[in-house]
Amino acid sequence: MKKLIYGSILVICALISFTLLVLYYTQDFSEEMSFISSLSTKDINYSYSGDSINDLHFKLGEVSLDNNGYFEKVYEFPKIVWCATFKNGEYLTNYPLYVYYSGENSLGKYSREVMSQDNKVTIDVGEIRKFYLFADYSGGYSNEYSLSQLQENVQVISLYKIDKKEDNPFGNSYYSYDYTSCSQLELDSKPVKVIPFLH
Repeated sequence: MKKLIYGSILVICALISFTLLVLYYTQDFSEEMSFISSLSTKDINYSYSGDSINDLHFKLGEVSLDNNGYFEKVYEFPKIVWCATFKNGEYLTNYPLYVYYSGENSLGKYSREVMSQDNKVTIDVGEIRKFYLFADYSGGYSNEYSLSQLQENVQVISLYKIDKKEDNPFGNSYYSYDYTSCSQLELDSKPVKVIPFLH
């Protein structure tokens, strides 16, 4: 009799757990990601070191998250990398650089803090939040350029999304990313967005 009771309790607990997981992964949660249509030097924050650009910082898009479900939602930001292509077919850097995400602080200014080490954020029930995609470049990554050289030579910014595994509540959902070259990435993958650079 005890075995039957214990067995029944285990079955009920398993059913409840399964139901909760189904509700969590099928709840009403929306993600809307958009990218800028073009980029020019007026959209870029930069600093100089002598005649060369020390670093660049620019916005690439935004993502809006809306949780109308039954539970708070742990959202993992997609991993995106970018490459800047010159008119002659060369690249700003040989290797793709990561896009990072940022929210707004209480003053409406962009917070440069990383959301968390694993790039996740919790969205409460009934909460709508907006985050922004940014790219950084430092002259130390490769050759040094002046602003006029970038204005004259950068043709497009290409964004590539790293493949995601099946949703996994117990670990990282994204495949590890090997730092392939921009030229190899262009051959192997289709960009999620190509942003023209206006001169």
